Amino acid sequence: RGVDFLASIGVRTLVKVARAIGNRGGKVVLIGPNEAARKVLASTGVDTIVTIVDDDAAAQAAFA
Repeated sequence: RGVDFLASIGVRTLVKVARAIGNRGGKVVLIGPNEAARKVLASTGVDTIVTIVDDDAAAQAAFA
């Protein structure tokens, strides 16, 4: 939450963490990234391996 800027190191970190957690049967959920961060996540394809939601309730539902 509250991320205003997402550089390539952040994208790499998210991908690495998402894959590692996914290999263990888990998942990464990002809650409420701003529009600029969402655009970066979409343009890099991170949104295909990380669940992106708007609020806590949606995040909890993503794990159900």
